[in-house]
Amino acid sequence: MKTKASFLRIIAFLTILQFHSCLAPTALANNMMQRAADQILHHQTSDGALAMSAVSASPSDVVPYFSNLSAIGLIHAYRITHRVDLIICVMKWVKWYEVHINADGTIFDYHGSPGKWQSTGTYDSVDSYAATYLELVWGVYQSNHDLAWLKARKNSVHRVLGAIRSVLQPNGLTIAKPTYPVMYTMDNVETLRGLQSAVQIENLLGDRNETAKISAWASAMLNAISVELWDIGLQCYRVDIQTDGGKEEGLGKWYPNIMANLMAIAWMPSSSINRDLLNKLNDRFGRELPSSIRNNDDLDHFIWWGMAAHGAGDRALLDRIKRVLSVSMPTVLLLDNLANMGHICRL
Repeated sequence: MKTKASFLRIIAFLTILQFHSCLAPTALANNMMQRAADQILHHQTSDGALAMSAVSASPSDVVPYFSNLSAIGLIHAYRITHRVDLIICVMKWVKWYEVHINADGTIFDYHGSPGKWQSTGTYDSVDSYAATYLELVWGVYQSNHDLAWLKARKNSVHRVLGAIRSVLQPNGLTIAKPTYPVMYTMDNVETLRGLQSAVQIENLLGDRNETAKISAWASAMLNAISVELWDIGLQCYRVDIQTDGGKEEGLGKWYPNIMANLMAIAWMPSSSINRDLLNKLNDRFGRELPSSIRNNDDLDHFIWWGMAAHGAGDRALLDRIKRVLSVSMPTVLLLDNLANMGHICRL
């Protein structure tokens, strides 16, 4: 009986796979996006927080970095679907973030429930939290073109930029936080996107001095990622460099080595160097991708291979990733990973 049941499950999976293979990539992407966006909405509490657990689970945790990533995904979904509930969710989250920003522009993680949130007094990083907030604010404006709304964010934008400035190093890179003086490729490619968003915001708000200053930070960071974080010998990105001169490099394992390189390909400006790097990574590690998604580790792999394929313009690889994600969506939804739901919307 067990053998027969296993056989029937295989037949059912192949039938689903065949059905999905007949669908256009755009239809697959839109279906995944809608389902992922709906899942994110289940995480918004009554006061606007985007919690790590669905609202039915209380108490919960709020990790602003992951919440920002999910909200950025909703912005991408809103541009396609024009669903007002998505943009409303994002704007409520932005307000929650603003209310909880510390005086120095950082923001802590929280635990609890609406009206009872307690700061943990800690955060995983200064730079990535701040950068994803800036990218989110710019993304909202790009979607609704509400200049009054953007002007109302000026104070929070300046405070968050102050947080980035506090961890900016002479070489143009940011350390994760003062108590962890490491310049990560992952953090810096995210911070670069945040600074590029801030340039657009300040330019639109008419602050020429701020625009010039932040533009200089972004240019220096882009150069530093390409030089300081690039390993000439191995022809790939380093995981990090430390302020004492130490380096973590190589492609020995998925996290953080391969994932850091895929993030760099995903978020850096498209280039022949990054396209060649993706091809090299695909040749060496692409066959290790499973045929379906069984757990959060599998999902992380597919997300970042997909993001890198999008960044490098590898349409064949991206379509392959989307098809597996689509077939595996029932499992993906059960995993209920807040940030990855946002990433699926972006894909």
